Amino acid sequence: MTIENKQISSAQQGFVTVLIVLLVGLAVAASALGTAYYINMSQKSLVSSHALTNAQSGAWTGVEILRQYLEILAKDGSISSLNEESFLSLNVQGKTCNLQKEEVCPLQVKIISSKEVGTDSRQFRVTANIQNISKKSEASSTIQAVYYVVLGSTATSNQNDKTINSNSAFDIYTNTTLTGGDVKILTDSTNPATINIYGNLTANSTNLNIDTLNVDGDVTFTGGSKNVREVYANGKVKITGPGSELISLISADSIETTGGGNFGEFYADNSINAAYRSLKSAYSKNGDITLSGGTVELASSGGKIILKNGSIGTATAKNDIDLDGITHIGILKTLSNINMLSNALQTLKQASANKNISMSIINNLNAERIVSAGDLTCGKGWVVPYLQAKSINGDCSSFGMENPSITNPVSESEITIKGKQKQITAPTAPTVLATDYESLANFIFEEEKINGVIYKKVTIQNLEKANDVDINGQYYLMQGNYIQDPITKKYVSNSSYQGTGYLCPVAKWTSSSCTGGIQNLSRIYPGWSDVRISTSWDGAWQLSNNNEAAVLSKINGVYNSLQSNLNYPAMAPSVMLFKGNLKFSQGIYIGAFLATGNIETANSSSVIYSPYYAGAQYVCDVYETAKNQSGGLADTTKGKYRMPINLCTNKTTLNTSNNFLGNIALLAGSKDGSGNYIGGEIKTAQAPIYGNIIAGSKLSSNGTTYIRGGVSVLNLGGARESTMSATVQIDLTKKKDSESDTFQPGSVGNPGIGQASPIAKLKWARYI
Repeated sequence: MTIENKQISSAQQGFVTVLIVLLVGLAVAASALGTAYYINMSQKSLVSSHALTNAQSGAWTGVEILRQYLEILAKDGSISSLNEESFLSLNVQGKTCNLQKEEVCPLQVKIISSKEVGTDSRQFRVTANIQNISKKSEASSTIQAVYYVVLGSTATSNQNDKTINSNSAFDIYTNTTLTGGDVKILTDSTNPATINIYGNLTANSTNLNIDTLNVDGDVTFTGGSKNVREVYANGKVKITGPGSELISLISADSIETTGGGNFGEFYADNSINAAYRSLKSAYSKNGDITLSGGTVELASSGGKIILKNGSIGTATAKNDIDLDGITHIGILKTLSNINMLSNALQTLKQASANKNISMSIINNLNAERIVSAGDLTCGKGWVVPYLQAKSINGDCSSFGMENPSITNPVSESEITIKGKQKQITAPTAPTVLATDYESLANFIFEEEKINGVIYKKVTIQNLEKANDVDINGQYYLMQGNYIQDPITKKYVSNSSYQGTGYLCPVAKWTSSSCTGGIQNLSRIYPGWSDVRISTSWDGAWQLSNNNEAAVLSKINGVYNSLQSNLNYPAMAPSVMLFKGNLKFSQGIYIGAFLATGNIETANSSSVIYSPYYAGAQYVCDVYETAKNQSGGLADTTKGKYRMPINLCTNKTTLNTSNNFLGNIALLAGSKDGSGNYIGGEIKTAQAPIYGNIIAGSKLSSNGTTYIRGGVSVLNLGGARESTMSATVQIDLTKKKDSESDTFQPGSVGNPGIGQASPIAKLKWARYI
């Protein structure tokens, strides 16, 4: 029988307890060490986070500092020479700091690029890496930022030698058709004018007199004279008919001219097919050149050259040169063949080809030098002092020199390849809406339906107080012939009195009396005059003054206004906003006229002046000086119009803080409640316009029009076409003695009408 002792030895008693205690102790120690390690790592992480946050904050500070620095550079145009080697300085608390040297400044800036992005050398995109280094926290943060920079109004750029710093007369974002008449830009010799058309341009029997034409599309000229210094086009250029005088014609596509003309330089990326009286030079980067006409000094092609009638000084080509009717040649150089296709050639100075020269049909040729790395075939009676080829065929073999090992006589460096000299980059059309300036208007006209009846509501704002009474508020335009009773102060019907320049605080339509109306405090036009604000048959607002027509004179066939017109404004000089379409009829109008719909000007019995053109005398302190119906004399007894405080600082000084509106004569277009663009068309007739014009949609001209200012056509409503079928004269010459010093003509993209300050904006940024 086996006996098992299940009792634990006394020597082993208590070991388990000790082991348990030891394990518990180790667990506690591990937990304590883990906790300590966690706390230590959390502290380090927190310190790193704080350090990085501080570094990031400094880097973002650098982003803003650089933005302000770029704005400073934009004032004088020096930003155009900014690059990665530029020395950037920063004054921090009175100490000059080099942004690119860490030992001097903890904020480092590396300029990646500074690139021109506009067509007028005024817009740049600057990319930079801004790094902030903190030695104390041993942390750094780098941000890559992209800025959009617009130069100040006095700054110019020299980044592109072929870019012309000029005054923009036209900025048109639609296809444009000119038919008949003249389009003339009047400028000073020191201030050339530019027309920018971001679409196609077609000019039919139109005389153009401008400096520079930029077209982001095709150009087609048919008939008429074209006196243009430079034409830049992204599309095809086609000129038909005589009379063209163009110094430079540059196309990113092809050039075709027929009918003759005197030209300077042609540059095209693709083919050139030109007939001319005279041409200085023709360059094609990738296409063939075909020349026919009078004389041309130089032709150089990356493709083939075909020379027809006339004469040429020098022709160089990568591919063949074909002689098909040309009579006189100076120098021919090609990397390929020279082919004689007719026997019209009379004189040739030099010819060099890396392949064959075939001139067998030409007899009695008198030349200085002919060299071919291939075969030369000549005609009878040649007199050539130096003639060399791999092999010589024909009657000239007796005095020619054959050289089977002859090397190529023409190197690629001798072929000058040039294409477009400037790419026209169509910018995004600025969004200019009439309603954007509602808060700056003095009179806002809109229709309001009350109980099924439509009333004409007028909101008055930004006018000076009348006898310490604030007259700003909402009123209704009286609809009939009303007069204010001097005792009851109520407006009543009076068939013998035609006063409708009154405003009523409540909607009235019939002969019901109106209590609390405005008489001399702020009339829109003289109280004893005829109706001057009414509704046209098509629902448009109609402005007219049957008592006083504009007195105009014709200068060079174009109606111009006489200065005396300023004394007789049809209504209160101000900023007027019309909700709907607007039409002008006879009368003299001073102000900025804005419409949410379309605008149509009148014939030669009217004239429109912008506030800044008219000046303080005719805007800030104006009598109701409409002529008396009976005597025809000015009547100043009716008092004065209220001074628009948004346009005037005092009675004798214009307020220049609103120079955008102050320089505007007409502005059309807005958006409806759904965000869709509406209106925006401006139709001009014979009425001269003294101020800038902004058509949100398109422009059309049906009469001889004089515009003393710039024109912007923004095409905000979609693909549309602007048409001008009569003479349009745009005057951008220097200030005339009769004009206000404040007036600045120019287009909406030009600093002349309210964008004079340099702009530097951060477009996007990221950590790297």
